[in-house]
Amino acid sequence: MTIHFLLAFCDMVLVAPLIRLYENSLCLSYFDFPAGGVEESFCKIEEIQRPLATLRGWKSMFETIPVLLVAVPIGRLGDHHGRRKIMALALVGVAGSLCEVFAVHFPRYFHCDWCGSPLQFSCVEEG
Repeated sequence: MTIHFLLAFCDMVLVAPLIRLYENSLCLSYFDFPAGGVEESFCKIEEIQRPLATLRGWKSMFETIPVLLVAVPIGRLGDHHGRRKIMALALVGVAGSLCEVFAVHFPRYFHCDWCGSPLQFSCVEEG
């Protein structure tokens, strides 16, 4: 139970910094990666905030759907194979989803839209 609480708490703590990383990634892409970076106030224009809102909406939807689809089968697997193994599988999913943070930090190499589809790890993580 403690591990579940810590995972949920970690997920909540990461929300605001991750949104800022998304915004910075979109801003740098919009201004074509200037050498000195971009001041945060320039990132508050509609051309950046609209894709950011769209990205956050799709990301929320794709994070919620796996919870609804995978919860019962993962629970049954936990009953059959043991809860520790299933919790370890969930930790692998969490570690994989943290790769998103690193990808957003390097917008020149990983476009922000790639990170907007978190389905790659949500099925493992959210169970």
